[in-house]
Amino acid sequence: MSFYLQIPNATHPLQMDAAIFDMDGLLVDSEGLATEAWRIILARYHIPLRQEDIDALFGMRIIDDARLFVAQYGIPQTPEDLVSERRIVMEELLRQSLKPMPGAIELVQALSAHSVPLALATSGAQSHAELCLSLTGLSAFFPLRVTGDQVEHGKPAPDIFFMAAKLLGVAPEQCLVFEDAPHGAVAGMAAGSSVVCVPCEHTAKLQFPPVTITTRSLLDALAMISFA
Repeated sequence: MSFYLQIPNATHPLQMDAAIFDMDGLLVDSEGLATEAWRIILARYHIPLRQEDIDALFGMRIIDDARLFVAQYGIPQTPEDLVSERRIVMEELLRQSLKPMPGAIELVQALSAHSVPLALATSGAQSHAELCLSLTGLSAFFPLRVTGDQVEHGKPAPDIFFMAAKLLGVAPEQCLVFEDAPHGAVAGMAAGSSVVCVPCEHTAKLQFPPVTITTRSLLDALAMISFA
């Protein structure tokens, strides 16, 4: 079923046929936990996590983060081994503290209730996505999921959104993408989709590309959506 996004000061609302959601920092409050996991891992190699490192990570696949750290700091591990080491730390942090972002449940419930096709397109690995969705009660809303380990090129490349649109059976141009980070916003725009940016506290200060609209929260985004 189509739905409509009313953009302030626009003459006509945008008609959309499906919605694609990022996950970390958008649907689930995990970005701070992700940063802490990297801080713990790098400390084992006596490396401080710098703010510029943190800013570069948002929206990227974990394997790409690990490649960056191995190359930049000469860590005596393969990127794959570093990812495995971090995964154990991250899972423990998630089980202790993960919560849905404000408005996440309400927005996906509303879209689902009106039979809008939904898909997840996250840079996280499949196991990470499954755990986060399960811990926050979002699993049932996203039977269609594309994760960072399923595409050749991670965000900011548009591969993940092309794949999600294909699974939905909808042209990328008719998909509304929800993102919280610049890399994801770039990927969504490159796919030809309309993009709603909802920066979280960790990404709000970063430089975003021009997008369809930026809102303060998913609740604000929900207020702009209608179904008739």
